Order: sequence, then structure tokens, then C-alpha cells
Amino acid sequence: MTAPGATNDVESILAAAVAHERSADWYAAELAFTEVFRYGVEQRNTSAIVDALRGQSRVYQRMDRFGEAEEVAEASLEIADRAGLPRAAARAMNTLAAIRHLQNDWDGAQERYAAAIQRALDSGDDALIGWTYQNIAVFEQMRGDIRVARMSCLESVASSVRSGDPVAAVAAYNSLGVISGDLGDWTEALLYFDRGMEVAEQFGDVAMSSTLGTNRAEALIHLGELDRALEALSSAGEQIIRTGDHRRQVDLYRFRATICRLREDFDAAESHVQQAIALAEASGFDLERAEAVEECAHLRWAQGRHGAARMLLREAEHLFHEMGARTDLARLEEQQSQWAAHASDGSEPAGGVP
Repeated sequence: MTAPGATNDVESILAAAVAHERSADWYAAELAFTEVFRYGVEQRNTSAIVDALRGQSRVYQRMDRFGEAEEVAEASLEIADRAGLPRAAARAMNTLAAIRHLQNDWDGAQERYAAAIQRALDSGDDALIGWTYQNIAVFEQMRGDIRVARMSCLESVASSVRSGDPVAAVAAYNSLGVISGDLGDWTEALLYFDRGMEVAEQFGDVAMSSTLGTNRAEALIHLGELDRALEALSSAGEQIIRTGDHRRQVDLYRFRATICRLREDFDAAESHVQQAIALAEASGFDLERAEAVEECAHLRWAQGRHGAARMLLREAEHLFHEMGARTDLARLEEQQSQWAAHASDGSEPAGGVP
């Protein structure tokens, strides 16, 4: 028999764990989710067990501990399925898809996203439908299907509004901003990033605020507002240090390199871009490494080292090709064409924004 007040204890610890997660205190969140799991086992509360395991998985993803993240997510899925908890099982499947996505296992991610969205629709879980469509949007954006990505983002926003889940809405605004940038509409992208930051700051999601902040800086760079971009990076940098998010730190170095390159401070640009490449390589972040190598190619071109620039662009192209990142490949093909045109007519373009 469950002791009086025990359920409330579990709910309060779970709420504390989620609060730690949103504030990017990963170690406190891990401990709290572990405590929820222990309570769940003691009380034979299966819902608490599967929620705790899924929460642990999210935290492990943030800590780049993907093996552990997948292990506990699989346990959450199996327990939920056996206990007849379809919503919890659907959420665990979405978590497994996200883990494969973060490791650039596109086939594995696609298979699991398809299973997650079907489970979410079957269970009528609007919050999960919002999250799954958001994840699918990111996936399709990288694969180059911008139309499907945008439709998935809009589905995510609609589902998030129905469920009242602001976290999924923030992620969808971020993806809409990224997609707008891919389409070359950086003013619209900035509006989406600003809207996402407003909502993220309302409920204190530090990790999403740092992501939106770095993406906002990229939009400002493309709009030529370099001073505002540096301010955005400075603010995001404080949050990135707090969260320990190495992926965003790579972006931070890369965007600072871009700003320095555009201002023809090539020594500072070199320092920042090499930090970006080194951190991406050390962390095993293939996408971020490819983006940093691409920026290094632009720096070499701006320095007048055109042969080195073309070699680095081919290296970036190879990395993007390995990941199946078609949107990025299309951008590199356009850049190669521009460089070839400049070479044929003998002009020397200034360093542009990739």
C-alpha cells in the first residue's frame, strides 16, 4: 500500500527535477530523477519509473552521454509497453529517435520518429505530437526538404498550443527561424528567434535560450548588424558556460570567427575558428565540425588563399555528404559556383557570409 503523501512526494521531486533540467543544472537534475526512480520502485509506481528514466535520458543527452541515454530510454519504453502506458511509451520512442538524431544516425532517427509520431497520434498526446513534429522538422530541414520541415514546424506549434506546452512551442519557433534562414529571409528568422526567446525566458529554459541566442546572432550577422550580433553572442556565451553545452560553444566560436573575418581581423578569426574545429573534433560533433571547416574556408578566401579555401570547402562538402545534410550541400555548391565565377572573371570578392 502506498504511504500517505508518498504520491505527492514523488510529484514534488519530479517537479524539482524538471526545474533543475530547465535551469541547466544537469547534475542536480540527474540526482532528482534518480530519486524519483527510487520512489517509483519502492511504491511500485510504474508511471513514476518510466518518467524518471526518460528524464534521466534527456539529462544524459545534454551531458553527451549517449550510450547511457539510450539505455535508460529503452528501459523506459519496455516498461511502459509492458505496463500498458501508451503515452509514456510514445514519449520514450521519441526520446530514442532524438538520441539517434544527435549522433547523426539518420536512418535510425527516421525509423524511430515515424514510430513515435504514430504512437503519439494513437494516444492523442498533443504535447508529444508537438515535440515529435518539431524533431521531424529539424530532421527534414537537414535532409533538404524545407517544405516538409516548415509544415512539421507549424504542426508542432498548433499541437503545442492545444496542449499548453510552451517548451515545444519554443523549439518550433527556433526551427522556423532556422528554416527562414535557409530560405534567405533573415528578417523573418530574427522575428521567430526573438519570439522563441521571449517564451523561453518566461519559464526559465536556459538551454533553449542559449540556442536561440546563438541562432539570433547568426541572423544579425546576415543582416549586417555585427555589433548587435556580438552582444547576442556575449549574452548567449554566459548561458553556454552555465549549461556546459559544447555544441553551442562551437557555434559561439564559429560566429565570432565570422564577425572577425568580416571586419578583416584575420588573426582573431583564425583563433576562433580553430577553437571551433578543435572542440567539434574532440566532442565528436560532425555537423558542427563541418560548419566550422566551412567557415575556415571562407576565412582562407578572404585572406586571398584561394587554393586552400577550395580544399577546405571540399573537406566540408565531404563531411556534410557523409551525414546526408542536403541543405548544407546545396549551400556549398552555390558557394563553389560563385568562387568559380570570380576566378573566371578575375574579380576578388570580399569575404561574405556563408
